[in-house]
Amino acid sequence: MMFRPESEDDPHTGHMDQDKRDRLFQQGLEAFNSAHFFEAHEHWEEIWLETPVPDKTFLQGLIQVAAAFHHYTRQNRRGARRLLEAGLAKLEPFPVTHWGLEIAPLRECVRRWLAAVAVGHAPDPDSIPRIQSGGSGGASSKTK
Repeated sequence: MMFRPESEDDPHTGHMDQDKRDRLFQQGLEAFNSAHFFEAHEHWEEIWLETPVPDKTFLQGLIQVAAAFHHYTRQNRRGARRLLEAGLAKLEPFPVTHWGLEIAPLRECVRRWLAAVAVGHAPDPDSIPRIQSGGSGGASSKTK
């Protein structure tokens, strides 16, 4: 389920090893799915700093979606809308399942939130998505 940009832990360059990246990515996913969006953003941003394109773009999309829901929970609808738009744009080019995660349902949920906000509706906070693992027998992204 983890991503694969490879680099060795190098004390001279500060590059983290794969185990640390995997751990941070999983912690970000768990934080997102527990509605701890700021924490998810922080975990993923640490990885993002050392990740090459195109996976850097994928991570940035996840980070922006997490930050959007953080803004939403703090009553910043305008910031939430802008970050949902930016995050969706970055996630659009990626396949249905990427890094072992179901991305298509996440994108669909973001589109529904953007549509609701565009017509002045406040989406139900209980409809914030959860990102699920893909693959054989994997669940799709669901709302809480």
